[in-house]
Amino acid sequence: MSLPDRPASATAIGLRHAFDRSFAEPSRDGRTTTDDFLMVRIGPDSYAIRLSDVAGLFLDKAITRLPTRYPALVGTAGFRGSILPVYELAVLLGCPPTTALSRWMVLTAKTPVALTLNGFDGHLRIARQASAPRASGSEPLRPHLREVVRTPDGVRPILNLQSVVNAIKHQLPQDALLKE
Repeated sequence: MSLPDRPASATAIGLRHAFDRSFAEPSRDGRTTTDDFLMVRIGPDSYAIRLSDVAGLFLDKAITRLPTRYPALVGTAGFRGSILPVYELAVLLGCPPTTALSRWMVLTAKTPVALTLNGFDGHLRIARQASAPRASGSEPLRPHLREVVRTPDGVRPILNLQSVVNAIKHQLPQDALLKE
């Protein structure tokens, strides 16, 4: 197959756009057979976060601490030209606040908010059948943990970031830092 005479840079740009578009389009058969997760640690526990709920993962971002009466609100940080609120995810999940700042942060996809993580264990692509609704029998069902996923290291609860953001919105007054 030969390509029409075009400058090499135009051909490369066209191929790059076609490649990028292939990830944005739904699969041809209409089925996605895998899910992508970030494996993270929050407080003393391990969790999974759907990659589709994440706009970015950051390490060692500078945080400007703020005096606040909300224990989960750590401060603000700059992300891609925007100043966003940073919340300690462990506190939002019921752990006590810490004095040491976490090194890892995740930026949520739907609402511009940063959430601190205690650790990042890696990325995992898993067959869709590996996730299931969380059983509510053994421990009280927490609203942000509705599903679990079986990983090579064991079962991890899936943290629903949109549920966490909704909880932040309900806890803060209208004039607080979180605005859509």
